[in-house]
Amino acid sequence: MNGRLEALFAQQGQVVTYGQLLACGYTEQDVRRYLRDGLWLRIRRGAYVARAYHDGLDEVGRHVLRTRAVVLSLGERTVVSHLSAAALYGLPLWDADLRQVHVTRTDMGAARTEGGVHHHVGNLRAGDTTWIDGVAVVQTARAVVETACFASFETAVVAADAALYRDLATPDDLADASAELHAWPYSHDVGAVVGFADGRAESVGESRLRVLFDRMSMPEPVPQVTITDSDGAVVGRVDFLFAEERTVVEFDGKVKYAPDGADPALVLFREKRREDRLRELGYEVVRIVWSDLAHPERVVAKVRAAFARAAARPSAMHHSAHFPR
Repeated sequence: MNGRLEALFAQQGQVVTYGQLLACGYTEQDVRRYLRDGLWLRIRRGAYVARAYHDGLDEVGRHVLRTRAVVLSLGERTVVSHLSAAALYGLPLWDADLRQVHVTRTDMGAARTEGGVHHHVGNLRAGDTTWIDGVAVVQTARAVVETACFASFETAVVAADAALYRDLATPDDLADASAELHAWPYSHDVGAVVGFADGRAESVGESRLRVLFDRMSMPEPVPQVTITDSDGAVVGRVDFLFAEERTVVEFDGKVKYAPDGADPALVLFREKRREDRLRELGYEVVRIVWSDLAHPERVVAKVRAAFARAAARPSAMHHSAHFPR
């Protein structure tokens, strides 16, 4: 790869057009050879990436590549929106349908779906858009709300929680965007997503667990609670606390206490000691792992069993639970 092409790949998010390849000195025969040898990959008509780079990406990363390819093709006529905008912001898109790239027309073109691109028509004001690495994209809050129109409640909550947690949007931002788009097609669940979103969820798993508790009519737990003992010493910050039921729920809790390079045996010992201290304070501790989320009844049974054990315990020792604001 020559220097001009390498710079262009870097400038355009690792996507170049056929015309740009020719402008960088490559011939039609060169392009065919690179494709045949598996060095380049055509991701849509007239758009190319380095295969090694493409193959190292997950589904969302590959969707971003296709989105950039669409932008190179359509130019200033469109703004990236909906799930594609969420992908450009780096928001998690768990279980989202990413087969189509979503753009909103700025030239009053007709809404349609063709060539793997969903063309939306919508009113975009100056403050509704921004730029990410040279690509015009709707603001984060609007991207989240638009995602809620085309994704499941759970998928949209995962994205909304992440936007709040990463300070890419505020609850007011989401509410304002929801109010503006309330009459859009497929927007009937948007208000529910915005009302349920919580920036205290720190991972996809925690967001999904929040949705699971809600769907299974469980009491609402408080996320990210710091628990201290009678001397004020911090025992731990827990993922979820059912305060009245004196039950702590951790999602893959070991990740939070296992920094890179840490001795696994030492981490396990410290985590066991932490759980012992929580139980000494009268709490039950339940651990939920990713595979449990596919079995809501299993999760509920584990948590309700912990409720029962906690209720049978003697009164808890003096301690404090510090709830995040």
